[in-house]
Amino acid sequence: MDTIGGEVGKVAPTGLTFVDEERLLMKGAVLYELHYDDYTDIYDKLYPAILALWYAHQSGYNAYLLALNREGEAVDRIEL
Repeated sequence: MDTIGGEVGKVAPTGLTFVDEERLLMKGAVLYELHYDDYTDIYDKLYPAILALWYAHQSGYNAYLLALNREGEAVDRIEL
């Protein structure tokens, strides 16, 4: 499992984070699981999952997304 952020990276000098959805789909991602504190939310689309990740991060949570394949295994981890 890779952590997106170091590998995919930040866009300098803006500091924007980007995620390559095509790469996630090629790895078999079909669901996105948001983890923050003791909560877990499931999304079937990347865009709303990224928005929820951003909101949780802005709210002070230590949040991350797991991209899951059909078997429920994490194929990638997305952090801000």
